[in-house]
Amino acid sequence: MKVFFFVLGILIFVSANSSFGQEDSFDCGKFLTGTFRYEEEPYTKVLIHRTETKQIESIPSTGSKTTFKIVWNSACEYDLIFVKSNRPTNFKKGEIIQVKIVEVEDDSYIYEAYCRGTKSSFTIRKVSE
Repeated sequence: MKVFFFVLGILIFVSANSSFGQEDSFDCGKFLTGTFRYEEEPYTKVLIHRTETKQIESIPSTGSKTTFKIVWNSACEYDLIFVKSNRPTNFKKGEIIQVKIVEVEDDSYIYEAYCRGTKSSFTIRKVSE
């Protein structure tokens, strides 16, 4: 029985360390602010302007603009809180999209977003500071 608890303890320790330390190995800080683009269709025309407190997603060719408040919860996790849009949208003021950066490359990252019980994943590339 002691062996069982010893092995169980080791498995819990290894599991906890591998999941908690993973995001710390990413350099997410370079994505706190700047101008970004989605890599996948149908969002490749969307331009993202991000400051420390606000994210504005726009489509320059149509004049469409959606504004979110951004709150960083950790180095690689943030919430987007819907503020307003100049086009019809299903978002309600104050609705939250939870975002977790799960992979980082030189000038891009892959994220998982959770909203209304739905998970989505996209790649965003930084195009300027």
